[in-house]
Order: sequence, then C-alpha cells, then structure tokens
Amino acid sequence: MIRVLTASIVGGIVVFLWGAISHMVLGLGEKGMSMEKLPGEQAILTTLSENIPETGIYFVPGMDPTITDSQRQWDDAMERMNKGPVAFMVVTREGYEGNMAMQMVWEAVSSAAAALIVSIVLLAMRGPYLFRVLVVAGFGVFAWLSYGASEVIWYDFPEAYGVAQLIDQFVGWALAGLFMAAIVRSRCASA
Repeated sequence: MIRVLTASIVGGIVVFLWGAISHMVLGLGEKGMSMEKLPGEQAILTTLSENIPETGIYFVPGMDPTITDSQRQWDDAMERMNKGPVAFMVVTREGYEGNMAMQMVWEAVSSAAAALIVSIVLLAMRGPYLFRVLVVAGFGVFAWLSYGASEVIWYDFPEAYGVAQLIDQFVGWALAGLFMAAIVRSRCASA
C-alpha cells in the first residue's frame, strides 16, 4: 500500500509539473485559443451582463424557448448555427477573482487522485516495465478520448486545441508512468 500511495504522489507531482511546463513554457494549453482583447469587447461584456441570467455554460445561438414545436426549435437553432457565428461560453456573472495558489493546490490534488487510480491498476498488472509505462500513458489518451475529443467533435473546438490537449495528456502520463511503473510492481510483475 505504501508503494501505491508513493506512486500516486510522485505521479501526481510529475503530471502537475508537466502541466506547468506544457502550459507556461510550451503554450500547449492555449493552442487554438485567443487571449487577446476582442474589438468591441466592452459591448460584448455589457450585452452578457444585461442578458445572461446566471453563471453557467452557454452555447450561442441557443434554442428559442418561444418556439413550442421541438423539431422547429431545433431547425431554427441549426439554421442560425449554420449562418454563424457560434460561441461556447463559460460565463461568470459575479466576475472572476482567481486564486492561483488554491487552483494549483486543487490541480495537484486532482492529479494525485488520478494517479492513485492508475497506481491501483498497476498493482494488479503483470508485464515488463515498458509495457506498464505505456499503459500509464494510455490513461492520458483515455482521458482525452473520453472528454477532450468531445470538445472538438460536439462544440467545434479548434483542432489545434484538441491535438495540443492530446499531446499534453499523453506526454504527462507517459512521464508519470516512467516513475509509477518503477515504484508499483505487482507480486507477479516481471521487470
């Protein structure tokens, strides 16, 4: 059990540190995303403030609640989507006062929790070291396929963003796997 907990902590730290490098040094977290101020930004913010009822995630154009027939409602929304523009927005009405220190703590904790799940799987595995490293890297691909790919498929996130997220997850978990597979060995694992 000590090895599983150790591997979880080490794996979480490696994934966390890789995330810092991939985002802050390599810029993978911003691929396909613009952080530049938009022309007319204040008008957009005013419109959001006056028209968004509550904090949440919004897809624009959305379904018109005044259209009562569900097929007509869907057709209307699709027609407006086809014309564009289309937006996927996370709106925080109260403003956003990020606490980077707490965000980093929670990111590290979530990475260690994910590494705990991977460590338990490693404990039950047989196979040579490199195979087990690839299995850990596969968890990164699994994470992307189960969530990140959907952002590209359903919400038209830019392909550059999707590919960058896949690389980020694969490399982070492959690096973690180098350590975790060395720490956690089942009784029947072969080196």
